Amino acid sequence: MNVRRVLRRLLLGSLGLLVLLLLALVLAAVLGVSINAAPWRQPIAAKASALIGRPVTLEGPLRLTVGLRPELTIGGIAVTNPPGFSAPNLATLGRVHMLVELWPLLRDEISVLAVDAEDVHVRLEQAADGRVNWNFALPSKGAASEPQPHVAQPVRLEQIDRLTLKRIEVDFVSGGTTRSFALDELNGQGARGKPVAVTLKGRVEKSFPYTVTVNGGSLADLYERDKPWPLQVGLEFAGTALNVSGAVTNPMTNPAASMLFGMGTQDLSEVERLLQARLPPLGATALSGHVTWAGGQLNIADLRGVMGRSTLEGTLAFDLRGARPRLNGQLRMPVLDMSPFTSAAAPADAPAPKPDSGGDAVADLRKSYSQIERRSYDLREVGKYDGDLLLQVDRWMGVVGDVRDSELRISLHDGKLKAPVRTSVADVALAGELDIDALKPTPEFSLWLGTQKSKLGRLAQVFASMPGVEGELGRFRLALEGRGNNLREVVQSFSLKFELMQAHLSYGHIQGGKPVDVRVDAFQMGIPSGGKLTGTLRGSLVGTPFQARFSGGDLPTLTRETRWPLQLDASATGAVFRLSGVLAAPEATSGTDITFELAAKRAGDVARWLGLSREASAPVFISAHARLESDEWRLDHVIARLGNTALHAEMARVAIGPARVCIRVLVQRWMHFVRAWRSGRS
Repeated sequence: MNVRRVLRRLLLGSLGLLVLLLLALVLAAVLGVSINAAPWRQPIAAKASALIGRPVTLEGPLRLTVGLRPELTIGGIAVTNPPGFSAPNLATLGRVHMLVELWPLLRDEISVLAVDAEDVHVRLEQAADGRVNWNFALPSKGAASEPQPHVAQPVRLEQIDRLTLKRIEVDFVSGGTTRSFALDELNGQGARGKPVAVTLKGRVEKSFPYTVTVNGGSLADLYERDKPWPLQVGLEFAGTALNVSGAVTNPMTNPAASMLFGMGTQDLSEVERLLQARLPPLGATALSGHVTWAGGQLNIADLRGVMGRSTLEGTLAFDLRGARPRLNGQLRMPVLDMSPFTSAAAPADAPAPKPDSGGDAVADLRKSYSQIERRSYDLREVGKYDGDLLLQVDRWMGVVGDVRDSELRISLHDGKLKAPVRTSVADVALAGELDIDALKPTPEFSLWLGTQKSKLGRLAQVFASMPGVEGELGRFRLALEGRGNNLREVVQSFSLKFELMQAHLSYGHIQGGKPVDVRVDAFQMGIPSGGKLTGTLRGSLVGTPFQARFSGGDLPTLTRETRWPLQLDASATGAVFRLSGVLAAPEATSGTDITFELAAKRAGDVARWLGLSREASAPVFISAHARLESDEWRLDHVIARLGNTALHAEMARVAIGPARVCIRVLVQRWMHFVRAWRSGRS
């Protein structure tokens, strides 16, 4: 009897203790029990490392609340970079609070109810070898049976009901430069079986707000093999809109994507602030295309663009699998406006200059040269890429001359760029080649253009403002060569060669004019690198053979200043002509300043040029000093001798008060000159 009573009490006590224990467990599960989770710091870090495929360290306090919905608060998280990057960490989080579900954790799945984090710093980096530190090796569902290198079983992220991040700083490091911007807040959600939605709001330079939206499929579908995962990205920033939509396949293992993109803005200055990069003043800009990515290959099809006056269409393909990235494609530009790249751009709606106007050709050339000289593009970068690209431009704007129907076939292999060129300049078809050798200790640059047996077209009118010049060119060739590590050094080391052979020309083809024939047998001119102009000219004028030698200043002076020295010595059938001085743009107190003289032992030898009698046998000598400024001109020290006749004169147009012309002439034994002149007139 006593034994039964004891057993019954023991049984009731045990049942009561079990009930109390179960009640305690239920209360702990429902209410949660907060414990210091520091002893489990390493297992938790291992799970997180398995999730993203990158070492994760936990720093600071670590507290875990045990229940049906475990709650984790961590004082600091650091995600480590792979070897070869400049910083030890990819990302750090000052504080994070996470609420998850218990039962999925037992199946190696993470179902997040809420994540709140603040003081986030992310450093995205592209290494010199092209690797990026944000390429995670995440597990896929199809590969679940394969052994994992770090953990026995993969971990899958199934849901995130709420994600909130505050005070985020993101840096992007590439090529030795760092771009930074801040996010004020990030809000995201991806409930089980529901689409992912993320909104980022922040400011650039602390004053320009922007909004980024990301919408995709469910988180679980990220692990489905060969199942397209829809993705849409939108950006709004200071009048600029970017939209990307499409699908990503196998994003966690072997990512592939097919996306449509479109971007438009009225003013690229705000985009400059976002990218922290200086962009040409293109004006209103729009760009769209279809992008596909798979296996290290990026293709852009149906590319369409409008940039101010310029328009673009074509296709591009990038292959990143080899030792050097490779580019192939074809681009056609019905209009290419170079003025934003070479000079101060005119408004996009400004009228285009007339193609025939050539009065400012020299000024345009000087301005283009100056702008190109300021470019610091590194020519050694050419050696890092391979590719073949066909570039076609129907019409150029913002360049010297009337340039149309251009084609550039770029072939870039093993550090050498070769690009045959064909184009039309002022109705003259030109062909040539652009070459860059980036493998030399100092990269070398060369460009030549030329033509053979071609009409003169409008070259004289466009480049020299000389209407009414016609003729044929036997051979024409212009070549530039330079050396340097960047474009600035190349331009500063330029050497120039010009050659014109067997040209039959005539001028005076204007209303009321009388054409005059000029034959150029050989015209050669050159400016060596760091040297000065030298040249020779041989031909005939109005049937009279002549030859000349000339010299001048250096190329930098010609392209930067409006003053250029010139020395000319010419001879023809016994006559000698010499000119020396400075050619310059007329200004208030300076301008062209030259001295010239013409001498012939027999006046009849220069009869055609001076209107004298061909039978005149007396010697002739003419010399003068000329000065041309913006408000006045002077012709002084004029001496003209014909036989025993001598003429001394001074002439000037003076613009002090009302403009007037002053002439002073002294003639000695003038009848000899009059007879010779009248005989020539008759």
